[in-house]
Amino acid sequence: MRLPILLYVGEISAAEQFACLVAPRGWQVLIPTEMLEALAMYLFYYPSVVILDDSPLAREVQFHLESLPAEVPLLNAESLHHNALIERIKVKA
Repeated sequence: MRLPILLYVGEISAAEQFACLVAPRGWQVLIPTEMLEALAMYLFYYPSVVILDDSPLAREVQFHLESLPAEVPLLNAESLHHNALIERIKVKA
């Protein structure tokens, strides 16, 4: 079984906090700082889940990702507490 690779697009501090929370599980969290970097990570790493918050970067990336025919789930970080987010990811990964 492959451990999840997560793409967290949004506020860097929240992404880093989440990465620390899931590190003991062996999950890898990719944290882009620009739109093109996020799209490249999406295409080349094929993450298990994309986590988006309500930042301008996340909204811009979401706009582009929704135009792709993809099977990778997009999760809204703003609507879930990090522990609930982990539970959702375990189900999808």
